[in-house]
Amino acid sequence: MNKKYQVFISSTYDDLVEERKGVEQSIIRAGDIPVGMEAFPAADEEQFEFIKSVIDQCDYYILIVAGRYGSIAEDGLSYTEKEFRYAVEQKIPVLFMLRAEIDKLPADKTARDGKTRKKLNDFIDLVSKDRIRKTWSTIDGLKLLTRESLDHSKATKPRPGWVRGDLAATPELLKQITELTAERDKLVRDSKSVSPVQLPPNYRLEKEFDLGVTGYRIVDEGYGEAFVDCQTILTVSARDLFGFVAPNMRGPLIHNEVNRRMAIFALGGKEATITNSKSVTIENSDFHDVLLHWEALGLIKTKREKTAKDNNADFSELTDDGTKLMLAIRLSLPNKEDA
Repeated sequence: MNKKYQVFISSTYDDLVEERKGVEQSIIRAGDIPVGMEAFPAADEEQFEFIKSVIDQCDYYILIVAGRYGSIAEDGLSYTEKEFRYAVEQKIPVLFMLRAEIDKLPADKTARDGKTRKKLNDFIDLVSKDRIRKTWSTIDGLKLLTRESLDHSKATKPRPGWVRGDLAATPELLKQITELTAERDKLVRDSKSVSPVQLPPNYRLEKEFDLGVTGYRIVDEGYGEAFVDCQTILTVSARDLFGFVAPNMRGPLIHNEVNRRMAIFALGGKEATITNSKSVTIENSDFHDVLLHWEALGLIKTKREKTAKDNNADFSELTDDGTKLMLAIRLSLPNKEDA
């Protein structure tokens, strides 16, 4: 599409009439749309509110600064500076064109008193901060800098721009919009018709898990120690597994230790049969199946925290309901949540 960009030209007026015309010509030759306040050279608050609405519609903002600060508003800022500040607030890219050797300009084109000159210098410092400024001394040089800066900004800071309506609304684009709208409407309808997930009746603590356990040893008192380094699958009760591991989860327990406690339980609850506490583990998928089951029942909560070694790790901790159930299981008290 032949996209055009709207460019706002900001400066003091009387001293830069010809310079503004040159910048306007350069923008037009670049195929873009210049916007200036030539029709409203007088500055006041009512006009400034209108100018803000114009800036909102622009893609780029060109600021031309020479020897004058400009008409000052009630807040002590010139209207040129107020325009600049507003453009920055709206995150519109600013192209800064500063007149070289301001001190050598004629008296009628420079600030007339020390206070105003200080305001001008402060304004130049403000605009120059974190921004590349281009200096010019002739109108032709200003026009060239405008074209170069605008081309660079289009390449590095792309903006929405403007496209003719008859080019934007092509049949292909309209068809695509219609199809996407229909797809969105279908998704909305489908989302409203989806029923809440219902857990099956046996998805409680009577569930059994088949846990893959790796890395353990068997102690044979008659023939010494027989080491086994392989995987085996052991079936455990969700209720009994929770009752064994839960007491260690009254405070946040790192998942490596939760996993180890599960493996100990699967091996009969005898920690003495473990070859290496770090090597005895539940298969990762089985381990997370158990955690998700407990979390779905509201028995634990999981979070990610820093360890003592300043590493990130996952921890799980009992909820209030989990603590009550753990006590009921450990003390063999009836608990309605068991059902």
